[in-house]
Amino acid sequence: MNTRYTPIGFLPGDVELRTHCMFTYGRKDDTFVRSVVEFLAAGVNARELCVCVLDGPTRERVRDRMTQLGVDSDPHGWSSQLVILGMSDIYLPNGLFDTRHALNFWREMLDVASKRWNGLRAFVDAGAIHLDRPARLKLLEYEAILNVNFSANIAMCAFQTDNTPRSLFLSAKKLHPYIANSRSLRKNHNYIPSDRFFASFYRYSCVPRVYSWTSSQLPVIQEDLENIAVRTPLNTNDIRDLKESVAVVFRELAGCRHKTNSSRLHVTFDSKPGRFSVVFRCFSSVPDLSEISSSIMTCSVDEVRISPDSHAPAVTLVKHTCPRPWGDLTPDKND
Repeated sequence: MNTRYTPIGFLPGDVELRTHCMFTYGRKDDTFVRSVVEFLAAGVNARELCVCVLDGPTRERVRDRMTQLGVDSDPHGWSSQLVILGMSDIYLPNGLFDTRHALNFWREMLDVASKRWNGLRAFVDAGAIHLDRPARLKLLEYEAILNVNFSANIAMCAFQTDNTPRSLFLSAKKLHPYIANSRSLRKNHNYIPSDRFFASFYRYSCVPRVYSWTSSQLPVIQEDLENIAVRTPLNTNDIRDLKESVAVVFRELAGCRHKTNSSRLHVTFDSKPGRFSVVFRCFSSVPDLSEISSSIMTCSVDEVRISPDSHAPAVTLVKHTCPRPWGDLTPDKND
């Protein structure tokens, strides 16, 4: 197989296809804009579909500069080689970092690129996404997925050194085979292959916890759930659905507490490859759990199980997970 290359644009020379690179920068100044424009212009000249994902005034500056070069943008990539979008269009469609939505978007762009152009080129200001800690972990998972099955000609993920949280910056750096700035590009000798990353990132375990019935405990249960679930292939929407379902179960069981002698709620978070479950147990007698089954059965999960055991009645919520989340993007059949 002949090795193929594509120009970088803002630096002399070419890089091998399927290069996933971290682009570091200090400020969104003229140098940053020039680098992005030259990167995109090189892709246009190579007849690649070019996707640029930026927010704020910088996005319009890049769009204006590309227009001056005679390249108009098209959000779908059919009438033009250039697609310019905001972060929320791809990564935060519902205010949550959505890996599945992002991967579906790139699948569509790869399909367009394979039919009309000589491959796909992407520039994403990844470090500009404002995320809480669980979502940052999902961003790292997403970057590792791209290393396995993302057949773009070249992908530049930009991280601003001053504004990106230090822990996120250092962790993301290890997930990019190449590191670049406006003056150089080099191989990353600290790069961690995705199989090694997933082996340490996913943590399957069975974690029992005990809570009181006070309403202030519900956010604690939800936070514990999120901190455990984020280390599984569940995406942020799945975790949100579980947190909402946990709230339904907690309130329904709390409403039945006058029928029990229980002062504690036992919750087990059980994560296994392919599934994540939350089990609520009350170690006392509840006369009839069927009274609450109708509302609990409407929870946004894959399975709801109610076990009216006389010693320890239980309600179990189950979400199925993809055991191989990195299989969401199909490799280039020509490679």
